[in-house]
Amino acid sequence: VFVSRVTPDKGVERAMAAVEALAGSGVEATLDVFGPVADGYRAAFEAQLARHPRTRYRGPLPQAAVPGELAGAAALLLPTTWASEGMPGVIVEAAMVGTPVVAAALPAIAEVVEDGVSGLLVDPTDVAALTDAVRRLLTCPGLAARLGTALRERSGAFTVDAVVSRLLTRLAVEGWR
Repeated sequence: VFVSRVTPDKGVERAMAAVEALAGSGVEATLDVFGPVADGYRAAFEAQLARHPRTRYRGPLPQAAVPGELAGAAALLLPTTWASEGMPGVIVEAAMVGTPVVAAALPAIAEVVEDGVSGLLVDPTDVAALTDAVRRLLTCPGLAARLGTALRERSGAFTVDAVVSRLLTRLAVEGWR
């Protein structure tokens, strides 16, 4: 599943290409895309959908429905190259429901997702690497469950209480009052 603003810099086209490449190698997969289509991208996105029959655009997703969609997915794909990408909230949401993640190897994402331990991180511009990561997730027995469980366990470090506690501790150590 892809849950984000639908635009090339969020990686939707690479996610679509990876799913099509899987089918070419005998691994069946589909991609459900949720999110608002960026202004000026609708025609190009529709052309991409026409070339990628295993992708379905499902439209914007109400925030309350995100956990349910993530919980029902084999994985969250987020090969973003967005220049100012911080920690995508959808990755934390995937963690909370134990959905494994295949995402861009960006510093903010790597704070939550440890490659090979709690998810799979790839060069977001490398469709072959993305395809291989998704293939591993779908075909290696137990891998998706192991990564999803590790990510869910890791998500406890990102609750409001945990983050505030760490911040207050750090401020105390540094002498802030």
